Amino acid sequence: MSLLKFEYVNYKGARKIRTVEPHQIIYGKTPHIDQDEWLLEGIDVEKNEKRLFVMRHIVRFIDEKVQRFLC
Repeated sequence: MSLLKFEYVNYKGARKIRTVEPHQIIYGKTPHIDQDEWLLEGIDVEKNEKRLFVMRHIVRFIDEKVQRFLC
């Protein structure tokens, strides 16, 4: 099982570190956005449930060696 760890800003503007088991990338909507976006679909490890994450809301990817910031 591969996991992604990243800092994420939700639709309310709250930042949180998320750990996700990724399943696929899709183009569509979530209940909180009204325009199509690129979405990461996967299992949120902390909540143990399937979730959609808006790709442009991922601030940085985190691993044990380097924190990668997106521009």
